[in-house]
Amino acid sequence: MALTLNRNGEPAWMGKPLAQLPPKEKSVLILLLRHQPEPVSKEEIIRSAWPRHIGVSDESVVRCISQLRRQVPQARIETVYGFGYKLLPSARQVHAPLLEVAHAPAEVVERFMHA
Repeated sequence: MALTLNRNGEPAWMGKPLAQLPPKEKSVLILLLRHQPEPVSKEEIIRSAWPRHIGVSDESVVRCISQLRRQVPQARIETVYGFGYKLLPSARQVHAPLLEVAHAPAEVVERFMHA
């Protein structure tokens, strides 16, 4: 996967740390990466990114996710209505099985197509 956590637990794109991320956005991205592909609740995001989570609204989470989407467009973050957010696999991961089929022997592809 192109978007990962490096050895230090920091988010990285293609092996390069995303050092430009503000602390809250970085905290949310780390949480989403650790739980991928499972969704993460807004409450869990608040606990992770806002240590003193007194008075933090859903709107604060929405703004943070919006900033994260803008700053890291490679992060495919999906809204899970009424619950929270989840990080989708990168396009590279989604198409990997198709690439494997494209390089498979002709008889395997033929069997696959007529199954």
